[in-house]
Amino acid sequence: MKRFLLSLSLTLSLFALMCAPLPLTQFSGTQAAALGEEKRYVLIYHSQSSVPKNAENKVVQMGGQVVNRLDEIGALVATSANPNFAAEISKADAQISDVAEDLILPMIPSPERMGVEAMGDGPVEAPGDDTQTGSEPFYRFQWDKKRMRASNQGSYAVQQGRPDVFVAVLDTGADILPIPHQDIRPNLDVARSRSFVGSVPAGGDPNPAAWDDKNGHGSWCLSAVGAPINGRGMSGVAPRVRLVALKVLNDAGNGSLVWLAQALIYAGVNKFDVASMSLGAYLQHSNQNSQALIKLVYRAVNF
Repeated sequence: MKRFLLSLSLTLSLFALMCAPLPLTQFSGTQAAALGEEKRYVLIYHSQSSVPKNAENKVVQMGGQVVNRLDEIGALVATSANPNFAAEISKADAQISDVAEDLILPMIPSPERMGVEAMGDGPVEAPGDDTQTGSEPFYRFQWDKKRMRASNQGSYAVQQGRPDVFVAVLDTGADILPIPHQDIRPNLDVARSRSFVGSVPAGGDPNPAAWDDKNGHGSWCLSAVGAPINGRGMSGVAPRVRLVALKVLNDAGNGSLVWLAQALIYAGVNKFDVASMSLGAYLQHSNQNSQALIKLVYRAVNF
């Protein structure tokens, strides 16, 4: 399996996990249990590349049900209403390395929080060389591209990316419905875009209605990477690459590290060249549940 580039757009501290400080709101199975609902668990096995053949039977014996297999990284996702499921399955199966309760975490700042932070008193940097030009109507506002010399005088004159290079953006999806975003659609691989939000198969949900972006953050990230030079809107840093939208955050910007791991596996299986993520969450390093979730994502990244 070819290794692919991993781009973390904010800071390369995967388990800090990035973004401005967010309250650690966890919509976990603990709350669900109070309502008599099942919890979701991640079972991580000692083998990093397979799941034991009898694993599902042992899950059932402990009062659980397997809802997803992540064989590529040696993990299962299961649900159970048994309040002692984690302890009992760990004791019953010596092939299990870790068990974690799946958590839904805020992974991008809310629009309200971004508005507050934008009004801070931090230092203001120069917008870059205004003599650089681009063909797009909004290029004059793209100070970031000017600073990187992604311009007619800079990288665009040398290399604009190639359509055989695929960049998967793991975020809130892409603005595709009811009318596809005109500055994303030309470079978007609709056939291979997926949603991993919720209880979906390991390979994701291909239905555009599932990975449509109702938040906006994912569409912005896609356009920043690969909006084409087409006389509309803005241009991406690599305006000729192919884009794949992998939805791992719901419309509120919350997500599960299981969803993230599934999308990374999908990117690896499909041999995408780059996986780009502008997201993050805070986990307590000393917490055993957090350590298990961290291990899950490390395995997915390595895969």
